[in-house]
Amino acid sequence: MNEKLYSALDVPIAMLVVDRSYHITSANQIVHDLFSYDLGELVGKHLDVLVPQDSLKVHHEKAEEYWKNPSPTQLGMGRDLQGLTKVGNIIPIEIGLYPYKNVILVLILDISRSEEHTSELQ
Repeated sequence: MNEKLYSALDVPIAMLVVDRSYHITSANQIVHDLFSYDLGELVGKHLDVLVPQDSLKVHHEKAEEYWKNPSPTQLGMGRDLQGLTKVGNIIPIEIGLYPYKNVILVLILDISRSEEHTSELQ
């Protein structure tokens, strides 16, 4: 993989790289921490391990549609998007997708604190 892409994985943002078969080819420590996996444990796994069961069908449909015309995209803003941790917890997230050659760079933002703060204000 390109060195620029690897060096981008050293920033304090949850980031992973997914190939066309939806397998995780790289993930930084923050992703592993966020989803309760040991460092390196996500590499080689199918992206479905991070998607709640009840969201899989929609996720597959949207992912197939995305690959037809990949472009930088933000997901989750204004709608409920969730991730699934290794221990089965559901976390609210927002995602940025950024195509690079034959992979997608995925940036993941845990918005649970933001949602907690919003509900406190109401």
